[in-house]
Parts: sequence; structure tokens; C-alpha cells
Amino acid sequence: GDTGTGGAMTLTAGATSAAAGGAVTVAAGAGATAGGAVEISAGVGVTTAGGAVTVSSGVGTATSSGAVLIQTSNSGTTGVSGNMALKTGTSTSGATGSYTVTTGTAVGGAGGAITMTVGSGNTATGGAMTLTAGESTAGDGGAVTVAAGAGATAGGAVEISAGVGVTTAGGAVTVSSGVGTATSSGAVLIQTSNSGTTGVSGNMALKTGTSTVGVSGNMVLTTGASTIGATGSFTVSTGTAAGGAGGAISMTVGSGDTGSGGAMTLAAGDSSALNAAGGAVSITGGSSTTSDGVGGGVSIDAGFAASGVENGNVTIGVTSASAVTIGAAADDKRILLNGLTEAHTLKVGRQDYSGVLKKHLKFDSAQFTPPDLYPGSVYVFDVYAPGAALGDVVQASFSRSLGNAFLTANVNEADKVRLAVHNPGYNTVTEQLEQGSFVVTCTGYAVSPYVARFAVPPP
Repeated sequence: GDTGTGGAMTLTAGATSAAAGGAVTVAAGAGATAGGAVEISAGVGVTTAGGAVTVSSGVGTATSSGAVLIQTSNSGTTGVSGNMALKTGTSTSGATGSYTVTTGTAVGGAGGAITMTVGSGNTATGGAMTLTAGESTAGDGGAVTVAAGAGATAGGAVEISAGVGVTTAGGAVTVSSGVGTATSSGAVLIQTSNSGTTGVSGNMALKTGTSTVGVSGNMVLTTGASTIGATGSFTVSTGTAAGGAGGAISMTVGSGDTGSGGAMTLAAGDSSALNAAGGAVSITGGSSTTSDGVGGGVSIDAGFAASGVENGNVTIGVTSASAVTIGAAADDKRILLNGLTEAHTLKVGRQDYSGVLKKHLKFDSAQFTPPDLYPGSVYVFDVYAPGAALGDVVQASFSRSLGNAFLTANVNEADKVRLAVHNPGYNTVTEQLEQGSFVVTCTGYAVSPYVARFAVPPP
């Protein structure tokens, strides 16, 4: 016709009031080669949109509506089952048509689920599933959003899980941002949402699975390398709290029952730049901003040995450190050293003439009774002192009273200290010392770069 809408064609099966309504079947013919095709196509629109195609199941006025099944038939004895394509057409001006898969709204029940599943196979790799947003040559690429449903109680969960591997490894999960071919690559943000008016924000766990045979998986958190400019920084931080304490950060190596325990290494970066320093490592306790609070402490301790053989050691600055500074520069803070403290070289004081001790030896003699000392007499004897050297500063003491006598000591040759007990000539009393022991100390100093002037010449 040349006036009004074209004539309609309606193919309707018969109705019945006693049983199911009549069916409508449209089937192409069988062929000795390919079977005949069935094509349903709406009419062409010249000045407006083309005609629509609607495939709809029947309404069940008292119960459920009918199902809609669109599928390819099973393959024959050879070959594969047919492909299925659901797509919108191309466009020469404007956007292409959108594609929507949705289930209906439910009253008195749950909304219908949507399931997309690749069929199983028994040869080669399983079929892949790809979800890709559209490209753009003029603007940003399309986004992909996977969001669980809101709930009156808990919100729905989102789970991304790789496939199970029976004889080899399970499938991998990769979350990667897009490449920026001319500028920066995209960011990756993994976070829990903020809490509501009550409650706390969600926990976050990054962990590898357990293992029944062999080691569990490694975890690597690293930023990428850079050929021009600095590499990205790596920050581990908990959020600020109002009305509560800031969250703690704990890094712990798991326990094991074979070999040594796992090590933990914290190392700053190297630098190959001229006149540049390597990266620093700083460990600082938290500050307290209240008038009656105290700052947080820093504790470094070695591991405990249940066997009692030897606990671990704490080592600071033994390989490359030029200096190790402990305590405040103002000398107004206390440093407490418990237990046996060894100092192989020791300087006390900031003055130029402060001596640098490099040796301090101590020797104890056996108990014995010195002979009687008549006025003006001297009792001299030698003490074997390994490590003693000429020039050492020697001090000696006696465990009993010396009365009016006095004691001198000096190194008279290597590894030997000579002690002398004097009864001065002005003393008219014979000194009879009780049984006791002598203590001898030898202190050695590094050579001082400064020369002291012990005598000032007259003008």
C-alpha cells in the first residue's frame, strides 16, 4: 500500500478453556547437506527507526509466566555445536545500541539470578570468558563495573576466584591497571568502604593459602622499575581515629618446625649517584600530644632459645657504620645499660684531651701474708699480667689495711707488673700486714694527637 501503515500478519494458535493453548512451530526443512535456515527480521524503516523484534513468553495470569529458551542444537556425531551471537548493529552516525541483561523485579521473593557459565570439556584448555569494555579513539575507554547488590541487612559479596587445578597449579588471579602508552599507567585501588553511622570499616587481608606439602606461596609487594625518574614509593599506614586508638601495624614471620626461622629484612635503598647518600632507616615511637601523656617506646630484642644454649644477639653498626649514636646530644637524657657491657675502645668527655681507653686489665693475686716491713724497708714482688705493656697506667690495691705503708705498681716489662709495699723511713713502727690479696689494673690509652705542656717556662 501507499497510504498508512503496512498490513500486519498475525499467526496465532488456538485458545482453549480446558487445557494448554495450541503451540506455534516454525521449522526449516531438513537437508542432505545443510539444514534450512529460519530468519526472523523486522522491516526496514526509511525515514525513522526500523521495526522491532520481540520474543516474549506467555503470561500466566494465575501462576508463572512461560520460559524463553534460545539455544543452538547439539552437534551430530562429528563437528561442534553452533555458535550463538547476541549483538547490536554498527552505527555510521552516533552511538551503537546498548545491550542489557536483567531479571525482573520481585515482590514477595528474591530477584532472579543471572548465570554465565562456560561449558565443561575433556580436551585441551577450558573455554575462556572475556568481559571487555569498549575502546575509544576520541576519549577515555569504557569502564567495567562489578558491584554486588545492596541489602537491608548485609550487602552482597563480590568474589573473584580462579579455577581449581587437579594435577598442576590452580589458576592465577591478575588485577592490573591499564597501560598509558604516552603517559602514566592507571592506578590500582583496593580498599574497604567507610563505615556507616555505627560500626567500623571493613578489614582487609592479603595472604597466601596454606600448604600441606612444600612451602606456602610467597607474597611480593613492590613498585615497578623506572628508566627515567624515581620509582614509586611504598606506604603502609593505618587510618586516623577519632574516639579510639589508631590501628596497629604488625609484621610477623610465621613459625616453622624445620630449619631456622624465617628472616625479616628491612633495608633502605642504595644510590649510585655522585655525592649522594644511601637511603636512611628510621624507627620512631609515637608522640603523645597531651600534657600528662608519655611518648611511645622503641624495643629491639633478639629471639629466646628454649634450649637455654644461647639466645639471639642484637647487632648494631658492626659492618659499615662510621658512627653509632645513642642518646640525646644535650647529655640530659639517661642511658641505662644492664648486664655485662663490653667497650673495646672508650672515650669519656667531649674535650680534645679526653683519653681514649683501648685496654683495661684486672688481675687478682692469691691470698697471702706479706712479710713484716721495718721502717724504711720495701717489699717488692712481680705479678704475671698477660697483655700489660710498658706505658700502661697501673693501679694496685690491697684487700686489708696497709696502716702507714703505701703501695706502688708499674709495668717493668711486657706481661709483668711490679708491686712495691713501702714502709717510709719516717715511720718508726714495723708494719705487720694481715693476710689478704692484691688487685692490679692496667689501663692502656690510644696515642693522643695533642701534646700537653706540663711545665711553663718563665718569661
